Amino acid sequence: MTPEDKRLIAEYINAEPESMTYKLDDDRRKLITEKLLGEKWHFLMSDPVCPEWSDCSCGARVLSTDAYHHSLNRTFDNNTDMMAVRKALRDKGKWWKFYLSVENANTYAPQKLMAYLDTEPERFCWLVSEWMKEVEK
Repeated sequence: MTPEDKRLIAEYINAEPESMTYKLDDDRRKLITEKLLGEKWHFLMSDPVCPEWSDCSCGARVLSTDAYHHSLNRTFDNNTDMMAVRKALRDKGKWWKFYLSVENANTYAPQKLMAYLDTEPERFCWLVSEWMKEVEK
């Protein structure tokens, strides 16, 4: 990436209103995880009879203090998760529908739009979750 590319990307990102936030909550993460990626969303339900153990939504029985099991959920704030989402959109034939909906909602030129989508994983995944919520209506 050339210094000019970096400058242009920074310019486009900074042109965005500061009030715009793209924080993914668990509902959005769960939506992408289950509906788009087809993976299990992990959350623990404590056992009232045996409180030191919990049942996970995936069917596993784990110690209630087992933070690792819950950490199996994707965070969607990194390039690996972003690329998994992009690949799932592509593989399911939904990439262009998503892309066109973002393009129609923005005034970016196509090459600028790709830079906009590719520079911030959490923003990209938030946009996908927003699009998915609209499609489900």
